Amino acid sequence: MATNDCRTMFALLFLLVNVIFGPICVTAGAGNVGYQIRNANQLSLTSDANLAISFSKASASSRFKREATGDASGAAAVDGGAVNADDTNVQGNGSSTLPDDPNSGSVASNASAPTAQPPETPTGNSAPPAQDPFIDSDVIHDWHKYYESSIFKDSVSDFWVELQSTPKHQTLSDGHRVAVVIPLRFTFYFYGHPVSNVTVATGGFIYMSPFLHQWLTATQYIAPLMANFDPSFAEGSSIFYKSFDTHFIVEWRDVVLKDQNSTGKFSFQAILRDDSSITFVYKTIPVAVSDISSEQHPVKIGLSDAYYNDTYLPTFNVKKRTIYEYHKVNVPTNTIKSGTVVILKSLPTCNRLDSCDTCTKHTNVSFDCRWCNKIGRCSDGLDWFRQHWDIHGCEETNGKCKDKKFPVAVVVVVVLAIVGLVGTLIGWVYFAYTHPTSKSGMWLMEHRPSQIKAKIKFWKNSGDSSAKYKAESEA
Repeated sequence: MATNDCRTMFALLFLLVNVIFGPICVTAGAGNVGYQIRNANQLSLTSDANLAISFSKASASSRFKREATGDASGAAAVDGGAVNADDTNVQGNGSSTLPDDPNSGSVASNASAPTAQPPETPTGNSAPPAQDPFIDSDVIHDWHKYYESSIFKDSVSDFWVELQSTPKHQTLSDGHRVAVVIPLRFTFYFYGHPVSNVTVATGGFIYMSPFLHQWLTATQYIAPLMANFDPSFAEGSSIFYKSFDTHFIVEWRDVVLKDQNSTGKFSFQAILRDDSSITFVYKTIPVAVSDISSEQHPVKIGLSDAYYNDTYLPTFNVKKRTIYEYHKVNVPTNTIKSGTVVILKSLPTCNRLDSCDTCTKHTNVSFDCRWCNKIGRCSDGLDWFRQHWDIHGCEETNGKCKDKKFPVAVVVVVVLAIVGLVGTLIGWVYFAYTHPTSKSGMWLMEHRPSQIKAKIKFWKNSGDSSAKYKAESEA
């Protein structure tokens, strides 16, 4: 009997460990690539040993919905062939964004999350020839809720920044699947969140969250070309960065794919500017992005952001952090060639509105912004402070500003003080009037109105007479 109890206990424990630690205890694959985070050339992984990490998608109900009011709904199509960002069945110029509903369409299964991947569909030679995305125009515009994208053909000479005099970053240039935290010289707003440090990775992307963990490719990235690059594999492959007061540049120069090194060398840049815009500049792309293998490393071009939700299991002293990806921008891979430039312009967001008045009006913001008086924050329900918003019950708020009423207690105290002062003054006058020989009585007689008027008349006359005998001396 004791043996069966032990087996049952161990089975339950094994199940619990798998539920909690399953997202971490994974094998190498396209969606769960682990990176070493280094700072000052020292390994400095900041994830807590007692922290279990899992990845998920934000549900459609997580975002506040604005009532349909024409173009203010935030869901209508805009010029330039853009599509509804919530619609996964339409590809506006080949660009799409992650829907709010994780169950809407096949996009809900995120290849970046550390989960089992569906088998790839063989294409063979039956696929139709790819159509040139620039057949109608040299510029492709699209809208993605949080960002507005413009893709330019053959424009590298207008945007490429030469970093020839800049020394290469030794740690990044000599490593594979390595990332380094680098401070910015200006505040960069990523999905409306202020960022002062970024994490540059060898795999062709920049990780943007202050929370560091191994699975950097999952979400919260800026990816000009995320792939399995290994700068240490080929001579001359290097990674550079240059920080200015107004912009920050990262260059992956002559980098090669570790598992496809025969494809050639890639050179491209990512530029972050103080207006929070992002520029991808592709100098050399030797093969089509669609031909880059995602078997050992995810291949992505675009942006992604997420928020966290922490739960604590006191019995096992374990905190579980679920990372919910709520939005991403997928730049169409068929537009990325040598000479292509992608500019992502940041659009207004609720979390950058710092007052109740601006939040409730949310002018030029396509989201339904609501103000939480308890924490003094504006949100549409999806940002880094989502759990903070939930803990304080902001979800139930009506979004209205709290009236600035004068405290009743202060009004009562002020009225009582005035009444007491007036009563004291009346009592003192009565005492002085009924006791004329007292000091108060004598003072009151000396300062009664008739005496004050006489003194003023005397001062006036003495001033006029003295003016007649005024003498000037230049001694």
